[in-house]
Amino acid sequence: MKRIGIVIAAVAALAFGVAPIAAQAAAPPAKASPITQKQRDDGKAEAPAAVAAAKISCTVADAYLVQSGVDAKTKAKSSVYEVACAQGPGYIIQSTPTAAQAYDCLAQQETAIKTPGSLVCRLDANLDPKAGWARLLVGMGHPCTATGGATGYVIQTGLGKAPVASDCIQTLGGGATECTLTTKAAILASMGELASKGGKTCAVSDARMVGVGAGTTFYEVACGSAPGFMIAANAQGGFESAVDCAKAQTIGGGCTLTVVDETAEAGTYTKLAQGANYPCDVSKYRYLGKETKTNSEIVELACKNRPDGAIALFPIGAGKSQVFDCIQGGSLGVTCQLTQANTVYGKYTDRLVAQGKTQCKVSGAKYLASTTAGSDFIETACSDGLPGFVISVDHESGKTNELLSCGQATRAGAACTLPTNVAAK
Repeated sequence: MKRIGIVIAAVAALAFGVAPIAAQAAAPPAKASPITQKQRDDGKAEAPAAVAAAKISCTVADAYLVQSGVDAKTKAKSSVYEVACAQGPGYIIQSTPTAAQAYDCLAQQETAIKTPGSLVCRLDANLDPKAGWARLLVGMGHPCTATGGATGYVIQTGLGKAPVASDCIQTLGGGATECTLTTKAAILASMGELASKGGKTCAVSDARMVGVGAGTTFYEVACGSAPGFMIAANAQGGFESAVDCAKAQTIGGGCTLTVVDETAEAGTYTKLAQGANYPCDVSKYRYLGKETKTNSEIVELACKNRPDGAIALFPIGAGKSQVFDCIQGGSLGVTCQLTQANTVYGKYTDRLVAQGKTQCKVSGAKYLASTTAGSDFIETACSDGLPGFVISVDHESGKTNELLSCGQATRAGAACTLPTNVAAK
């Protein structure tokens, strides 16, 4: 998954899940001996093989042999190297003929504070371990100066796996993976700043990353008792757009930090539905997105005065509203969730009766396909288990055009799929 940053200045790192190594000596010398030229020559010659054995991503820029020895019993040689990597953090690598283990310089530095005598990195490029992780972030497309301050990342690494950087907002409440250098207050403040760039005013009380799609990252922002919204940010972390939670149900499952009022615009939708000859006293609704062909909002409606719901197209600006029952609404690529589909089966029974098919009481119905001529094919099943019919319905007017058998519909490119119709073939 691609991640984006906002204003980054802190880095938290997850090491390989093993304890850093301690120095071989019982106590550290008062002053470390200078690194000899032979140590550098041996390190540069031998360290690349140790890096490969440790399965870390590192192009060796500098190295030296820290120490080596032979096990008195097995006669196996073991060596310890420090390496500086061109594209990321440095490591101390402990290598044997059969295995190698890497410990990053940041972890070693923190261990040395707690356990005097632990090995620490000494190469010039590794003296500031945070800088190595910052280089890694830059290489991953996340500009960063590692200072231990504002919003940051958690970097997850693993043997033989490419590192993954996660915004601190992704790790809120994540236990061991939650950022500690970057506070929740700083994360929420950064989301408030991002929202303000789009003209949204919000005293941010909570936030979360929702997901990523087509180069855009979505965040949910809660604003205390005020309505929350979703923010879309581009790959550089810049503001793209904001969507109120009432209209964000299709983005990652909708808002979870804000309670969405499903009745706020019920009166408006009631009038629009009635204007489209659908008498519905709207009890609640569900915003489903936009239909680009007619520049309309797609809204599911539930009614106080009737059991069947509908999918409506309400134009943004001038235009004609359209209402589809919960079966034909499949032609828009959506389904009803506020009402049950079986509430419209009686309507399709009546359509069949009007076409002279009086023996079929519809027990199932589903949208199959649409034609270029503007017809929607609706498959029906009959309660007696006999073969049902495919009703061709005009997309705009809703009138029945013709009836087809499942065989005829199959030849037209819309095969029946309801169980009783498949069994009857």
